[in-house]
Amino acid sequence: MLGYMQSRRCAQAIVIATAFSSPVFALNFNRWEGNTNSSDDYNNYQNWSESQVPNSTDQATIYSGSAVLSANSPTLGGMLAGLSGQFFTSNYKLTCSGTVDADSGGEVYVQYINGGSVGLQTSLLEATNGGFIELQYSNSNAKATNVTVDGTSNLQAEGTLTVSSTYTNKGTLTDYGVALTAGTFTMGGTSSQPATISVGSQSTSTISSANFNLDSTASGVLSTYSSINVGAFEANLTLADTSQGFDQVSSTLTVGNTAQLSLTQGEWQFNNTVNLNGGTSVSAAATINDYAAYTSNMNVTGYANMVAGEFDGGAAVNIASGAVLYVGSPYFRGTAANHQISFTGAGTLDWNGNTVIGYSSNGIPSTTVSVNGPIFNWEGTSGTSGTLDIQNGELDVYSTSIQPRLVHLGMFIFSVNGYDGTMTVEGGSTLNIPNASWTLYGTMNLGPGAIVEGQSQTLTINGINLPANTYSINPNTNGSTLADIKEALQFNSGVIYMQGGSGLQLDGATTYAGGSVTSAPYLLPPQGSGPLGLVVQNGNATVTANTNLFCNTFDMDGASNTTTWTIDAGATLTQQAWFINSPATAANLFHSTMTINGGIVEMETNSGVWTLAGGTVNMNVSGSSSPYLAANELILGTGSSNGTVNIGAGTTAYIAGGLYSGANSVSGGNVVNVGVGSTLYISPTFGSDANAVLTKNGPGTMIIESGDSQTHGSGSVINVNQGELDLNSNAINSGNPTLNLNVTGTVKMGSDQRLASLHVLTGGAVDLLTGANKVLRTSSLTIDTGGTLDITNDGMIVDYTGSSPLATIGTYIASAYDNGAWDQPGLTSSTASVKKGTAIGYADNNQFHYTTFDNQSVSSNAVLIKYTWYGDLNLDGKVTSADLALMSTTGNGWSHGDLNYDGKVNSDDYSLFMLGNALQDNSIGANVPEPTVIAFAIPMIAPLMRRRRA
Repeated sequence: MLGYMQSRRCAQAIVIATAFSSPVFALNFNRWEGNTNSSDDYNNYQNWSESQVPNSTDQATIYSGSAVLSANSPTLGGMLAGLSGQFFTSNYKLTCSGTVDADSGGEVYVQYINGGSVGLQTSLLEATNGGFIELQYSNSNAKATNVTVDGTSNLQAEGTLTVSSTYTNKGTLTDYGVALTAGTFTMGGTSSQPATISVGSQSTSTISSANFNLDSTASGVLSTYSSINVGAFEANLTLADTSQGFDQVSSTLTVGNTAQLSLTQGEWQFNNTVNLNGGTSVSAAATINDYAAYTSNMNVTGYANMVAGEFDGGAAVNIASGAVLYVGSPYFRGTAANHQISFTGAGTLDWNGNTVIGYSSNGIPSTTVSVNGPIFNWEGTSGTSGTLDIQNGELDVYSTSIQPRLVHLGMFIFSVNGYDGTMTVEGGSTLNIPNASWTLYGTMNLGPGAIVEGQSQTLTINGINLPANTYSINPNTNGSTLADIKEALQFNSGVIYMQGGSGLQLDGATTYAGGSVTSAPYLLPPQGSGPLGLVVQNGNATVTANTNLFCNTFDMDGASNTTTWTIDAGATLTQQAWFINSPATAANLFHSTMTINGGIVEMETNSGVWTLAGGTVNMNVSGSSSPYLAANELILGTGSSNGTVNIGAGTTAYIAGGLYSGANSVSGGNVVNVGVGSTLYISPTFGSDANAVLTKNGPGTMIIESGDSQTHGSGSVINVNQGELDLNSNAINSGNPTLNLNVTGTVKMGSDQRLASLHVLTGGAVDLLTGANKVLRTSSLTIDTGGTLDITNDGMIVDYTGSSPLATIGTYIASAYDNGAWDQPGLTSSTASVKKGTAIGYADNNQFHYTTFDNQSVSSNAVLIKYTWYGDLNLDGKVTSADLALMSTTGNGWSHGDLNYDGKVNSDDYSLFMLGNALQDNSIGANVPEPTVIAFAIPMIAPLMRRRRA
């Protein structure tokens, strides 16, 4: 072994190789000096024994010749190998408490040959003046308090070297697989004598220290006259700062073909040049593992791999043509304001994992990363979905290719630019990609003042995640205070999350193409305050696929109140904002236009309503798809603004959240237009504010469903100008009637109705649909000439104050009578026109003082109207002697016997009485208390009448 070492090191002295089986001390030296006891002469080798060597107070020196020890020895005070002296150990354990020094060409070899424990423990292991120290083989165990290698000397290591205090390297550390541990590792060279660390071929080495100082001379001046070379084939060097401190390295760093530098602990800042000289394939890449900081220039040739790296401000990275730089989870940090980190060259830049730009622990602003030249792949060849976080700076990508992705369309394959991970552009930061359209398949986070821009490129976004504050996408501003995406914008799917007081302003045309585009996690009261965040839609919006908008406030028509919404066929817009106006108010105003082309809109607000304040909803059929407006109640109009609903021709439309007419000062009020051949269904609520006006136009039909709950304020008005209104639920179920109904078109009533007033204008028609015991009740009834009110087989109550309208109501009925044909305008019964023996009876309750009529409570000031039998003068649904008695009294009108409405009682009326009495059956029931029925024969009527008159 010693022969091998001497031939390898070109030693000057004689090498004595030993492989002793018993303790042997072979000494061959010109002079040995030591501070020995008087009885000990260590110049005489015979004085050396297992139990007697120079002690801890002695210093043994070899000026020339050699010493070979093979024994288990006690403590050696110290050793100096000077001139051409050599000190060898073999198969021994030696403890040295002084200094082991290779000086002036002296050499100290610590070897392991035949097994056993081998160690050197010294207070100082020093190579000076061209001295040479070698630690050989992995099982060696050298320990020292201090190690110094000066600029003329070298230390070659293959083993374990432990330095409890300081390792100082000003010469050359040649590493063949050492495990070197030091309290402080210091290296610094000069222009004439550079300090180096060099790792041998196929060697795996570790240098660990509590404190690395790789850039200082002895005087502490920064030195660039040193280098770390891991360029040998399959060499692997690990640097580990066990204190995990910050290590500035002014040394030049070179990592070559298949070589690796691993930085496992601490933070590493390289202030000089980093050369990554890899091979021609990924398997031959030059690799830097783990965590590092790079501020120097970097040159990349061939394939290079940085598993994790940090680039500091001012760094310039050149990637040569044909070279590929793989970077995993990079950090880009400015060390001064407005620092720029640039990537140039004709190669390929490939990012993998999480990326942070502008990170600054001391708040230094505006770190710019510029990718200008290399092909840019920001998800890496593996396509991993990392994150991009621009915290305090800017990313400018001038590459025309951004992570090409293969998209299959039929038999064709296209390459598109895209990013799968989460992208964050925080406040004051910018993402600028001017040369390429691209798609964000992941999630984008925006901060206040963030800018995402290009030059008329297209940006497609799956989702946006918004922390606190207010944001804008595509605003017509300079982006100084708003988050700004200036490219064409489309939300395909994904989720927008907002927290706290956050918000999103959309100033450009926006396409909602699916997913939960706006979503705010929340807790309902009392645990929480409800959903969070504000969304302002300034630009026109189109919904092409099922989309959920969920936040605290959604201003659907933006600051200018001009935004239009289009809902395509088959698409559902679920708007779950608690409020749909900004600032948030319970009014939830929408001033613009929403067109539902066969789609569905679910409007869900905390207050349960939303308001068209000058706004319009258009609903059109598309193919076989009917438009739906569902969830919460739609209010038409408020204040000085009306609301309008238009139903296109041939459309069956549904307002399934309810419809409410709000009070406003606009002439004609709120409007519902239902086109030809169209039907609008309204449920589950229908109502009006006090003094609100709703006008129904168009030839189509508007249907209030049978289960609907209606609430109308005092003085509310519905004008049915055209088409048909079907009222299948009561306008009010209790209390005083409030709704005023004016009819020029057609109204069909499928249930009881209580109205403040009913005015049937010329050409208008009101029909009580056939059904048992329906009652139309109003406080005012007006039927213009040419208007028709058909009670079919039901009844009416006209409540009044002041004078009775009995006579006027009689003229309405007489106008329609037509000798029993009931085919003229007025107050008529289409059932009476076909059922013989029936007509419309009417009476003032002041005559009978009923307390109930047709199951409704009535006062004496009411005109009672009923489809019944001729002769049913008291309107109880049958003809009895009680009715006959009423015919004998004076007066006119039905209740006094004027059964043909001609203003008198005569034989014609008697004939009708007899007809009704003869034909009556149980088809018209009694609804009021009656005296006992007295049977009588028709021939007896005339004598009875004469007897009464006598």
